[in-house]
Amino acid sequence: MHLLIWFVPSFIENAVSTAVVGLVYGPIYPANLATTRDLLPTEVHLVSMAVVAAFGSLGAALFPFITGTLSTVVGPRTLPYITISQCVAMFCLWSLFPSNIPQQL
Repeated sequence: MHLLIWFVPSFIENAVSTAVVGLVYGPIYPANLATTRDLLPTEVHLVSMAVVAAFGSLGAALFPFITGTLSTVVGPRTLPYITISQCVAMFCLWSLFPSNIPQQL
């Protein structure tokens, strides 16, 4: 969908693709919380959830500000570059998580 937004110059298609991207990205934050809960010991759940929430809030505040500033200075054509780079960075970070959840006793 990101590539469709990037290469197809249609307002309607871009709106539909953006909606699909938003729908697909919706479960990522709860999945991060669930993965954190499953990977870490029970004693650190409260602190780890607070850290995940803090970084989630930081990203939710920082990246739209950076994107808006770049879009104002350079132009709206920078939006696909930024969203695709954020998607690639998110994929790389997700690949660092272990594939098997450790068994807790």
